[in-house]
Amino acid sequence: MPTEEFIYYRGAFLPSSSCDIREYNTHGVLYEVVRIMEEVPLFLEDHILRLKQSIALTSDAICTPPDLSFFEETIRELIKRNKRSTGNIKIVLLPHKAEEILLCFIPHSYPHERQYANGVSTNFLFAERTAPQAKVHQQQLREKADRMIAQQALYEVLLVDSHHYVTEGSRANLFIVSGTTLYTAPPSMVLGGITRQKVMEILHGMKQPVKEEAWTYHRIIEEAEALFLTGTSPKILPIASCGTTHFKVRHKLVHHIMKQYDQIITHYIRIRKD
Repeated sequence: MPTEEFIYYRGAFLPSSSCDIREYNTHGVLYEVVRIMEEVPLFLEDHILRLKQSIALTSDAICTPPDLSFFEETIRELIKRNKRSTGNIKIVLLPHKAEEILLCFIPHSYPHERQYANGVSTNFLFAERTAPQAKVHQQQLREKADRMIAQQALYEVLLVDSHHYVTEGSRANLFIVSGTTLYTAPPSMVLGGITRQKVMEILHGMKQPVKEEAWTYHRIIEEAEALFLTGTSPKILPIASCGTTHFKVRHKLVHHIMKQYDQIITHYIRIRKD
């Protein structure tokens, strides 16, 4: 890895130390985080489609980002200049200024094998996103979630809205297993994650019953057998506990979905590298 990190900043590849990017970390900016594996940006086309959807949901002005080929070429060059084969790249757009784009590698934390095997700890956070369908930086919510995660040594928090429905994690979507059916909050209540989308495709392919239906936190405590998170960094990650309530981690169906998702990633990388 080079000693100087390069970023793509307003039309040029520049050393990060020479750029003031504080404006790109403020409330209201639009962004996507793309995972890089074996120098391949996973599901990039889905991320760019969602970025365009976020623009449509939040921008009053006509604001069109570059096409997919621009992002493919820019990410390829960013990987080359930083000599990275894995990691997370963040794509950031300023509101009403889609042409002022920032792409950069960001710190990442992927779950350990023992966390996939034993599950992770979570807790309920009574907070909700504004405009949940758009991937927009919401500073106060992020700080509140990070504070609770640090204070309680959690992996993630599960957001509970004003009606006591559990919608999603602060950085991930949530699935609930009860009996032979899976549940996840409907798209109107959450940011439709790319991994969530792939899991839904897996479930439909298996003809596995799944309902887009939010549960209250009381119902999760009383009725859920297993829970799992889906997201860019965690992929598919079982939840061992939420607060003082424990869930089944070694659930046969959940582990089958995990294997199916890993196979999708392997196939995607192979196709892109051929």
